[in-house]
Amino acid sequence: MAEKATASAQQLGIQHLTLKIPWSDPPFPPNPSKNASFEGICRDARRNRLAHAMAMTGASTIAFAHHADDQVETSIMRMSSGSSQLGASGMRPIRTWGMGARQDNQLTWMGEKGMSKFVVRPLLEVSKDRILATCKANGWEYVTDPTNDQPDLTPRNYVRAMLKDTIPHHDESSAIIPLDNAILSLRALSPYLTGASQLRDALRVIGERVQTVDTKVTNILEQYILPSPPTTLLLPSDAFRNVQDPYTRVALIRRILRYVSPQPWGHISAEANGVHRSLDMISNTLHTSHSEPSPASFTMGAKVWWRPVYLRSSKNKGKGKNKNKGELGTVGFGLGSTAGSNDRLTWLAQREKSWTKKLARPGAVDTLTEDVTEKLRDALERKEPCEVLYDCRVVVEFDMGACPTALGNALADGSVTVHIVPATPYLLPQVIGRRADQPDKVLASFPWPDKQLQRMWETKYLVISSSWIRMSTARTWDPW
Repeated sequence: MAEKATASAQQLGIQHLTLKIPWSDPPFPPNPSKNASFEGICRDARRNRLAHAMAMTGASTIAFAHHADDQVETSIMRMSSGSSQLGASGMRPIRTWGMGARQDNQLTWMGEKGMSKFVVRPLLEVSKDRILATCKANGWEYVTDPTNDQPDLTPRNYVRAMLKDTIPHHDESSAIIPLDNAILSLRALSPYLTGASQLRDALRVIGERVQTVDTKVTNILEQYILPSPPTTLLLPSDAFRNVQDPYTRVALIRRILRYVSPQPWGHISAEANGVHRSLDMISNTLHTSHSEPSPASFTMGAKVWWRPVYLRSSKNKGKGKNKNKGELGTVGFGLGSTAGSNDRLTWLAQREKSWTKKLARPGAVDTLTEDVTEKLRDALERKEPCEVLYDCRVVVEFDMGACPTALGNALADGSVTVHIVPATPYLLPQVIGRRADQPDKVLASFPWPDKQLQRMWETKYLVISSSWIRMSTARTWDPW
């Protein structure tokens, strides 16, 4: 297959790379040909090589050849697993690569680098038959993977066989029922067509709905977001009360969670794992909070803490002409804060705290404290900069060439260790130097956009700037 792809690229005069998967060479597992998780392992290995190819060539964008029939199969699989129709919209035509699934899985982890890489799928609206017909008409050779016709090999192959009606009708396995129900739900969206065209058109309808919802959510955020501490989002309760469509409200919640969560951006864990019950409860709580005399803070997935905040406007009438944006003033938190007649109820979404009881459990790890001594020592020896993704929220960059000589020497001889720790109630990172029998020294702290905003939200912590340490947020609330 690889040889034919190489020959086709040469025939068309296209620059190409051929990369092999080095099975059993860490982080790659042994060849999974007889493994029950065959499909997932191969997908992760493939994406690792594709990411490596992007790094080798300096490419920021990669095009995948998924087509309309792949999209139908993806949607059916998602719906059969419990996703709603909008949640089962399939693959996006454009999306950020994302950080990966787990930081300890070096096979798939991209970290902050994945936030500047993009995937495009230009053929999602083109059927497989049309692609093959185009190849034949132009004399382009193509390869058909014979394993695609083995329904017992992967769940996707099983769905593909169902759509081709090559699964025996007497098969009454429990897997058939949810798949059949998903197919019927899709067909109902396009009642005037039949066959594969009907399913592809159903996905077009869902895709248009998703795009409409995405646009609505973006407009809501642009209209209502209020100034708040870095890595958090603050919206007035009106932003949730005024959204009557439950799909749009849940999509808004998911977008906020994905931005604020310390779970990897782009992974479902950053959106409360897509659990309907959790998302609906968050949505309903925020939607009705204006009628509650004393709304309470809560957490309900993605490690995000929702906090009611009373925004007390400044008496300076010369500021803040936008009634949705409001004026910078003072804030009051939680149940102990009594709302005045002019106070405005808002909701602050921030990274949840590491609870003391949980950290006291055997084997518990405080993910908000990170020892970066070895990373800095290695970078110092190589005379290279060092980047650390802290809590999947902040990129901390160390310019080791500008590191103070005394600190560099102390790092080299082991008399000092360097750590990133949480500071302020919003868990913003601080870089500290630690020596035995001495108080910790703050080397740098996360910069606030302006002093007025910091005075509004936090007055106890001094911002320590550094010429060799820079910090910036790693996440985006863009829809893709």
